[in-house]
Order: sequence, then C-alpha cells, then structure tokens
Amino acid sequence: MEILTNMTSSSFFRNIIPFRKESYRSLQDPDTLRGILEHNTEPRRLLRWGGASRNTKLFEGKIEKESFKIYRILTYRNSFRPTISGQLRVSKDGGSDLNLSFRLEFFVYIFLILWTGILIPSFVFLFPEMWQKLGLGSIWAIGGLFLFFGVVLAAFHYERKKASDLLTKLLSLEIASPPKAPNRK
Repeated sequence: MEILTNMTSSSFFRNIIPFRKESYRSLQDPDTLRGILEHNTEPRRLLRWGGASRNTKLFEGKIEKESFKIYRILTYRNSFRPTISGQLRVSKDGGSDLNLSFRLEFFVYIFLILWTGILIPSFVFLFPEMWQKLGLGSIWAIGGLFLFFGVVLAAFHYERKKASDLLTKLLSLEIASPPKAPNRK
C-alpha cells in the first residue's frame, strides 16, 4: 500500500493546524481491511478508568460498511488525541482505497475557540498599556499564547503520528513517498 498525501501546501502550514488527511491504496479488498479493523476495535466507552487493560483492543469506535470513526485507546490522558475518520472504497485498478482524516474532537475545538476568544481580545485591549510600560508582563502574555498553541499542536501531531503508524503496521501497509510533480521546462 502506498501513501498519497492530499495536502499541497508546505509542511509548515500542514503542521500549524490540528488536522491532516492521508490517502492509501491497498492490494487487499475493503472487506479484508474492514475485518482487520473490526477485530482490533471495541465499542466506544464513555469513561475508561485506569487507562487500557491488557485485554483491550487497539482502537475504540464504530466501523460501518464503507466508513469508520475510531480513536486510539491510550493508557494515559491526552485531550488532543485525534478522531480518525476513514472511507474504504474499491479501487479502480483492484484492491482498495483508504482515505483517512485526523482531527480533534468537537468539544476540544469549542474549548480552543472559547479560550482564544477570551485571550485575544484581552491582549488587544491590554496591549497599548503594556507597550507603554514595556513591562515583562506583555512578553509573558504573548509567550503564553504561543506556548498554549504549541502544546496543542505538539500533542495532536504526536498522537496522529502514533495512530497513523499503528494503522500502517496493523493493515500491513507500505508507505511510499508522494508522487513527484512533473518537471516543467
């Protein structure tokens, strides 16, 4: 199976938002891939006490005929773990196409919007006074905002990479570089 990235922008812009799409092709049919996912996925629990047990499967979520929505089961707490949505389709040349999207959960987006909705206006109204005083508080405020976004992005992309690698290994996927653009002369 090879990976084809749908993102055309530079890697910098791909990494500053908590969202990623990946496309795969496999020689296996969609029913085989679905069976592997079903075997390694349990229904989603509202609360999971004490992390994952030894008998726990790798993912939790729901798998349907042509799509799925799963989450990697963690043995630690991470609010920024990605929701993995996938589409399984029969490929035109045989085998199957697997399209994955990784994004944050809805309530985490709401939290981020509310948090920045409070911080950004407070900076706008406080900046004139802070810059006049040239105090250390303005540097801490700006640094805190960048640190907050850095932690969110680092935690999301760390978990996205782990989930992507786990799916690649579980489904026996081969990762290849994206196709190169033709040379224009």
